[in-house]
Amino acid sequence: ITEDRLPSVADLADPVATSTRLTEQAILITVLRHPGVMDRFHETVGVAEFRTPELDRLRQILVDAFASDPDLDQRRLIDHLVAFDQRDLMERLDGARLERSFGFTREQASLTEAEWGLGHLLRPHRLAEVERQIEDLRASGDGETEEGFQRLQTLLQERERLVSGAASDDDPWAEMESA
Repeated sequence: ITEDRLPSVADLADPVATSTRLTEQAILITVLRHPGVMDRFHETVGVAEFRTPELDRLRQILVDAFASDPDLDQRRLIDHLVAFDQRDLMERLDGARLERSFGFTREQASLTEAEWGLGHLLRPHRLAEVERQIEDLRASGDGETEEGFQRLQTLLQERERLVSGAASDDDPWAEMESA
């Protein structure tokens, strides 16, 4: 076992925080290496709540960058982050460690693989957002109108797909078919 594979004392002291941080890093690395995933997941990345403040700041900068230029490629995205003084944080993101656990974060991963992996990591964030929208719709009384009722039904169906893992071809959280 090499030193870079040994967990730190901090990792051992709080494995939940470590897992959360690694998941947040994997989301960010996937977006950095595969900017095309934002076509599909921009909204969910935008409302995701990261627990690690410096990673949440990077997430917000990424979301803002794509809001102002949805066609960013990797080079322009990195230039944007450097302009916002994020070079050190980008360099500290442990891509090699993440690649062992999250293969879709690799530079060589296809966009489909990156979307599949990112979809799995973002599923709890999307579920929380869908549940918030359902609650807001019910609390506002808008769910009693025909349009609101249709929206509520759509949200309830999406929640069921997210919870059960059931998927359809147009579901952004569809399970990738094995080749």
